[in-house]
Formats: sequence, structure tokens, C-alpha cells
Amino acid sequence: LNVMSKGVIWVHTVESVALGDAVRAFVADDSSNTSGADQGRFGKAAEGGKTVLIGGARWLSETTEAGLALLELDIPASTFTAD
Repeated sequence: LNVMSKGVIWVHTVESVALGDAVRAFVADDSSNTSGADQGRFGKAAEGGKTVLIGGARWLSETTEAGLALLELDIPASTFTAD
């Protein structure tokens, strides 16, 4: 089992993201409302009951649509707030 707790990783985004945007993770499937919004994917927009805001995480690259983006995480120092 590979688990990352701190570092930089490529992640799938469900929408465009830019430097400085909020980082959210889908903790529940929302693909019926947003294409590709499967559990475990990332984005910037809040989806009530489906996403959590990851405080302390930041985007290191930008996308103009859904795709791959570089994300910096420090799980032990992060905060998680349900949307």
C-alpha cells in the first residue's frame, strides 16, 4: 500500500485550477453532477456533502480544464473542512 503524507504529487482535477485556488478533495462520488467527479479526485469548487477543503495544500501548476495538476500536500499540518 503506497501512502503519501507530505510532498508533491500529480492529481486528477475535475475542473480548471489556478495558482492560489482552494484545494478540495471529493470524499463522495459526484459524477452525476460533474463529469469525472469521482471519489478521490480534486478540484477547487465546493460541493456540499461531497468535498472537503484541504487547508495548507496548494496548486503548483494550472489547468484550463479537467486534467492533471501538480499538488503540494502536507497532511500532518493540513486542516480538513467539510463543505
